[in-house]
Amino acid sequence: MTSFRDEAIFALTNASVWLGRPGFALRCAFRLGRIPDFARPRGHNELVQWRKHFDRNPLFGTFCDKLAARTWARVRVPELRTVEVLWVGTEAEAVPPEFLADGYVIKSTCGSGRNYFPGRGRWTAAERARRFRRWLQPSGGPGEWGYTLVRPRLFVERLLGRPEDLHELNLRCNDGTVTVGFCVNGWKTAGAAGAYLSAAGERIEAWADEARWLSDDEIVPRELFERAAGYARRISAGIDQLRVDFLIREGELYLGELTVYSASGFGDEERVGVGPVIERAWLGAIGRSWFLSAPQRGLRARYAEAFRRWVPRRLAELAQSP
Repeated sequence: MTSFRDEAIFALTNASVWLGRPGFALRCAFRLGRIPDFARPRGHNELVQWRKHFDRNPLFGTFCDKLAARTWARVRVPELRTVEVLWVGTEAEAVPPEFLADGYVIKSTCGSGRNYFPGRGRWTAAERARRFRRWLQPSGGPGEWGYTLVRPRLFVERLLGRPEDLHELNLRCNDGTVTVGFCVNGWKTAGAAGAYLSAAGERIEAWADEARWLSDDEIVPRELFERAAGYARRISAGIDQLRVDFLIREGELYLGELTVYSASGFGDEERVGVGPVIERAWLGAIGRSWFLSAPQRGLRARYAEAFRRWVPRRLAELAQSP
């Protein structure tokens, strides 16, 4: 039973979000299809919104920077492979012309969907400059504070392979523990198919929908999953929640990204049934979050104390769920 004092703190905290950031709160309500409880987040998506508003971990700026994240991860895992970076710059017109050809991909250090594959379709020089200038502006979804810390840059990678030859493996991690995985074959193609995986790399039955789910013999081989999980555990140690993304080609693992705001907190985790698994693990490690481990002031300090008292009660609720 929550005390009257804690209930009052939660009510004031929710009110502070709605009054202080009405655009953010309304966007969350619209996208989630309900009035979110920012003070007592339930489910993966509300936890991401909680992180957006309350957690100001300075490491988020590193994780949201595609290049800085790789450097940081390789300090923890020196043997980790990454795709070769051939050029980095801050001017839209400065990309060397030899990289505007097949065999390369041009990206931005921040934001999603900012990838240009010259070999798959050519932009005019004017269109290329216009888009690259936009990519050099700060990016991020609603409330994604970590992206505000990133200095946007352009960079060129050597193309790892054709989309149909690439596979992606995303691992949800909580303080050095792998909780849930997701693998996709035919990375970013019309024929892509995926599967949610347990912490042991076994396929999790997902609710049927329009997506094509992988069969057991199509998922990532166990040895490769265990190798990726070992890397992810070392990378995520000490962090309450982090998604570690890998690319796979011909049995080789390459670090892709470190994702702080998975699907911006508007994903399908609850819909397909893995949300409670992620929520339990995240709440179990949430004491590692910057918000709960760094000193807070005023209402936030009172809220942090109430939140710590609430977490065990929420975990008890989840333990009673199927």
